[in-house]
Amino acid sequence: MVRTVRGDWEDIGAALNVALPRCRVTTLGREVEFGEPEHPADVRLAGASLPEVSRVYALLTGRGAEGELSFRRGAGVDEIVITCRVGPFGQPAVEFCLVEELALRLGDLYGVGVAPVRTRARATGRDTGRVTGRAGP
Repeated sequence: MVRTVRGDWEDIGAALNVALPRCRVTTLGREVEFGEPEHPADVRLAGASLPEVSRVYALLTGRGAEGELSFRRGAGVDEIVITCRVGPFGQPAVEFCLVEELALRLGDLYGVGVAPVRTRARATGRDTGRVTGRAGP
């Protein structure tokens, strides 16, 4: 399953922290690819490192199926392309859950410093409007 979303690259980790347990998936490892900047001299002068262009995670589901989840920068501003494949023949329910939860969380976090984690109806993916965590004083 592939989906392009608008989000902040630095929020991928936070989105994974919410999406993985909701979909009963864990990561086994991560690979990061760094790209060449448009103006290498400017980057060296500023002392900045090369930007990440993709992240790839090895996955393991609660039922023991292995998979791969990747993020790569899209063509547009703040676009992130999410690709997920689970099992040798695919597992659409797991793939859909993971990609949708990631897209929703990246959307919640886009352009803001923090955002509440909202509960979502598991079957439909719709936002229930409730905020997780303790209630009251």
